[in-house]
Amino acid sequence: MAAATRLAIVGGTVLHGGADGCGPGDGHALNVLIEGERIVGLSGDPPAAGTRVLDATGATVLPGLIDLHTHVPSPLAMALYVQQGITSVRFAGTALGVVPSIRGAIESGQLPGPRLFSCGPLLDEPPAAWADSSAEVTEPAEARATVTRLVDAEADALIVAQRIRPATLAAIVEAAHERGVPVTGQTWTTSAREAVLAGMDGVENTARLPEDPSLPADWVEAYSSVGHRLARLAWLWCRAPQAPIDEVVALMESLKIATAVAADFRSSP
Repeated sequence: MAAATRLAIVGGTVLHGGADGCGPGDGHALNVLIEGERIVGLSGDPPAAGTRVLDATGATVLPGLIDLHTHVPSPLAMALYVQQGITSVRFAGTALGVVPSIRGAIESGQLPGPRLFSCGPLLDEPPAAWADSSAEVTEPAEARATVTRLVDAEADALIVAQRIRPATLAAIVEAAHERGVPVTGQTWTTSAREAVLAGMDGVENTARLPEDPSLPADWVEAYSSVGHRLARLAWLWCRAPQAPIDEVVALMESLKIATAVAADFRSSP
């Protein structure tokens, strides 16, 4: 390996984490050894001769952070991400073509920014909750065709939205998994339990983890703004029984479902 491709970040307090999170082995002064684009080791020894050195004395060194759910693909946002140590971003619902465009600008050096991943447009049934950034589907066959189109165009993962029904979700999941693509979602018409049983890989944002069998069929159609949506979900968290929530969470854990549900609703008055 040529010396020009070797870098050592020296003098910093290193937090490297791992499968069990930060532990007693973290928080020590170590040198981070990099070859090419890969971190190859941590060492307390001086770097080899000819290695380029970056002095991080007084700083904390940690792996790049990841934002898994964002919707703002602006040049300013991209620059702020890398300034704050966020090196990978997943867009969870944007108009088709937006993410590839800004990703190309970053990769060509026109813009500073992190690695970008895209879920493509939100998959929703009409009327889509977020029409400008959604692809509407109504039947399983149409859903499968839309999955193929989005994966071929840009989607590294897929995200479903509030009005997707269980049968449509099942078709989306099946088609996506055939292509090796995961599916996440912030479902309302479909409960978190139904989504997990349909094979959805992640539960996002304000997905309906609480269950209330007394809800009217048109409950999801009634919100008129983001604030109204959050208020309705807080109301559901407050009145839903705890046992079914615990049961669904246990089901998700047993299936290794990724969870990103806003938990602060539990403390709502």
